[in-house]
Formats: sequence, C-alpha cells, structure tokens
Amino acid sequence: MTSHFVPPANYTFPSVYMNGCNREFKSSWLKKYNWLVYSPSLDGVLCLHCAIFSDNRKQKGALVNRPFNKWTKISSELADHANNAYHSRAMSASKLFVDCINKPELTLPDRFDTTRRQRRVENRHILKMIIKAILFCGKQCIALRGDHEEMSGMGNPGNFLSLLSILSEHYELLQRHLQAPRDKSAQYMSPQIQNELLSVLSKMILNDILKEIRKAKFFAIMADEATSHNDEQLSLCLRFVDEGKNIREEFIEFVHMDNVSGHSIATAILHSLDEKQLDATHIRAQTYDGAAAMSSENVGVQKRIREVSPLAMYSHCAGHCLNLVIVHSCKIPLVRNTIDKMKEVCLFFNYSPKREGLLKSVISKEVLHAEKRKPLLNLCATRWAERHSAYSHFYASYVYMVYSLEVIATRIRAMITRRETGLPRQSKMHLGCWLPLPASISFCPL
Repeated sequence: MTSHFVPPANYTFPSVYMNGCNREFKSSWLKKYNWLVYSPSLDGVLCLHCAIFSDNRKQKGALVNRPFNKWTKISSELADHANNAYHSRAMSASKLFVDCINKPELTLPDRFDTTRRQRRVENRHILKMIIKAILFCGKQCIALRGDHEEMSGMGNPGNFLSLLSILSEHYELLQRHLQAPRDKSAQYMSPQIQNELLSVLSKMILNDILKEIRKAKFFAIMADEATSHNDEQLSLCLRFVDEGKNIREEFIEFVHMDNVSGHSIATAILHSLDEKQLDATHIRAQTYDGAAAMSSENVGVQKRIREVSPLAMYSHCAGHCLNLVIVHSCKIPLVRNTIDKMKEVCLFFNYSPKREGLLKSVISKEVLHAEKRKPLLNLCATRWAERHSAYSHFYASYVYMVYSLEVIATRIRAMITRRETGLPRQSKMHLGCWLPLPASISFCPL
C-alpha cells in the first residue's frame, strides 16, 4: 500500500503511437489522482485501492483487474472511476486496513482482546510468584505441603501455602487470586501442580549442570546403589572442573535398578550418560565402594566402564574407606567401651529434664558467653560423620558434666545420711528437690 512504484521527476515514460500520433503517460495524472499508481512493466495504470479491496471483482474491468493504457481516453476514464460507489468503498477499506497496521490498539478486535491480554499478564505474574515460592522452599530444603491443603481451616496448610498467604498481604493481585480466583480449575496451587513445577525446575537446573560438564569435557563418575522402601536405586554423581577452576561434585539422578549385577549397573550408568548427551569416552575416573559388583576387574562396573573409556581410572571411594576404618576401629575394646560410656552419659542427662537443666545451669554460670545450643547430642546410629558433632559437644561439656555429677552425688549422699538418722523417706520423684541451683555452690575446676 505504501511501497509501490513512484516515478521520479526525470522519469521518461514510453511513448505509443495512437490515433495518428505518439502518446505517453503524464506524471501530472498521479498528482491529480492520489489513488492512481503506474506500472512500468505493464506500461499502464491501476487504482491502488480498488485493485486490492474492490468487491465483485469479476464485474470490473480496467483500473481494477487490468491496467489502463489508452492514453487518449484516460481523463474521462479516471473521472468516471473516481465517482463510482465501489471506488469509495475500496478507499474506506484501504484506509481502515492501514490504520489497523499502524495503530492496532484502535481496532475493534484488538479492543475486545485488551481484557484477555491484561488477564494473560496478570496470570503470568501470579504464576511467577507461585514459582518463586516453590523455588524458595526448595532452596531452603523445607517441605511444601502440610496436613491440610487449604489456607482456611484448623490444620497446617504447609510452608508453600503459608508463604503465599504472607506474600498476598503485600500483593493485591495475588490476594485476589487466593481469595476469589477467576477460574477455580486453574489456581496452580494443587499438589499435582507443585510436583510438576518442581519437575520443570529440576530439569532446568540439571540442564545448566550438564552444560557446564560439556564445557569441561572430561569428568569422573561416582555411583552407589542402595535399597529404599524395597526399591533398588542407583545414585549417580559427576565430578568435574568448571570454568572457574573449581572442583565440583554434582548429583545427576536416581536410576531404578531391577538387577544389581556389575553388568546391569554399568549399562544403567552408560545409558544415563547417553540420555544426557555426555560422551562416555571422556570419563577419566570412576569411584565406587569395594563390593565385587563394583570393583571386580573381571565382571565389575569398573571393568565395563574401562572397556568404553580405557583412561577411566578406578579408585575405591575415600569416604567409604574412611567409614570402614571407623567401623573396624570401633571394634577395639578401648574404643568400644569409651563410646558405650559416652552413650550412657548422654542418655543420663538428655532423658531427664532435671538433670539436663542442671547441666545447662552449670554451663551458663561458669561460661559467660555460652552458646545457645544443646550441651550433649545423642550418637547417630547410622551416619558416622554425624558423630563428630556429638564428640565435640561431649568434649566441650566434659568438665561441667563431672561437676554436675558431683552435685547429684553430694545431694544423694546427704539424703542417705538423713534417712539413717530417722527422717522420712523421700520418693524418687521428690529427689529432684534435693538438686540445688548451682548458683549457690562455688565451682572448683578439676
């Protein structure tokens, strides 16, 4: 409509012998009729608007369906065409079309879509806030759901819905969505939607990790299988050096295992790497536990991996080796007896509010800036690394435990002495009354 051919001022129009003389098109006609366009290839003129927007085209002739080039009759032809009703309708349609392109917000369909477009923007904003709430719970490693999947009620709605409720106090749009959603079937807060969004976020995070591994090119694999709820699962982690020269160990996925033989585990690892478009020939190290299915040089996982990547050196997992050393060292009588005594002392204080309160009082009195933490921790039965914290607490509280035991023993001896002199017997529950506040006792360091 706006990019058609416009003859320049010095343009020479071709002449045609007509009615006894040479005749040619004149550029003045283009200035007189602004709807007229000239075609140099056809050497004729057309009505720009009628050629595109005219109705009942089959009944039209020159200027609409074909160019007009009878220059001896052009003046009368153009005047008659300008007075036609279909020409006026085509002009109006053409103007409306140009306005729709240049100013789409003024068109009637666009005005009808304004509300829909606004709702789309609002829905996307609400969805972003919901995703941010889920992402926050994931980063903080806190559960999303509670025992009551509704914000109104006596039950616990969970961290996710509670977080949205707090955010809605500052965002009116989210508050309207929570209180009166436009479509109750599209609230995007159900447990199913939560799981789907978590799945999408996990795939995005995994894709970012895989991109870094591909840039690093070479990597090591770490794998271990375990049974959980009667389900054999293989945990797969990759170790690599990123662009910042940092050594990274990243969890990739859990792989369900129907068989835990060396061949099956190796096949599962290679299949997982292939699905994630990682070249198995770039494996430069592999580490597992010392089980035969993993470490055997004949039928183990390490043998199968080295067939694919000969440079994939195998090493026994250092963490697993340390765990084995600790397990064996705990069988030594001196170490075993020490750990047993520690367990007994921890149970003695932790399972009695009065005795634990006495220990805390001693520590708060003698240590000016005592940490607000539990003096003693129970020894973890399964995770050896967790016992380090329990040992540290026990060592830091050792002197105060001895003093607390001395206080308890002193009062018990005093009670026994009073019994021997004929005083009434004291019940076991009343024994706590004989434990004085340590503020009334002078502390003697050992």
